[in-house]
This record gives sequence, C-alpha cells and structure tokens, in this order.
Amino acid sequence: MSVESPAKLLANSQDAIAEAVQAHKAMAILRLLDGDVLRGSANDHLMVVALDLLGLRTSRAEMRQLIELLEKEGAIRSSWAEELLVFQLAHHGRELVEGRVFAEGMERPNLDSL
Repeated sequence: MSVESPAKLLANSQDAIAEAVQAHKAMAILRLLDGDVLRGSANDHLMVVALDLLGLRTSRAEMRQLIELLEKEGAIRSSWAEELLVFQLAHHGRELVEGRVFAEGMERPNLDSL
C-alpha cells in the first residue's frame, strides 16, 4: 500500500478546493441572475462586482471562463455588446437554481435557502 506524500495530498486538496470554489461561483452567478435585482441579465463587469460583494473575488478573465462553462451547460445565453459580455439566464439555468436538475461542475443549490 503506497502512502501519498504530504505535498501531493496538499496539491490534491487544493485542486478539490479550487473546483469547489468554481462550482460555488457558478451557482452564485445563476442565483444572482434569478434574483429580483438583476432580473435575469447582467454583464461580466457587473457580475465581478456582485461576486466581490459576496466575498467571492473573481477576475474578469475567470468570470468569462465561468460564463463559458454556464453557456456550454445551457444555463445562460451570452453575447458581446462592445467591450462587455452580456448574458441572460436561460430556462435550464433556472432549473439548476431551483434544484430540479443538476450539472457536473456546478454546486447543487441549498434547498433550505430557496
């Protein structure tokens, strides 16, 4: 039986934590879009600010990767408006927020807070 080194265990833990943070941010984006303030649409700059206010510091580059992930999942639709990436919540995104469907790489919603 082989025992992993502490460095390898730490690296694996950090990878798992990074994946969990990305999944949490993706669900946070969908929940914000589903809320009364954004009413289903936002842009990448606004969403970076919103996530910062939630304590989820995110760069514009990371935000665009998250938007790409959500669009591939069918949770949002996006388009460019000059320098801004604008996106809207799709029906599938609302289903993810409501916990009616699940997707790999996305945090499951906390049903107590719905």
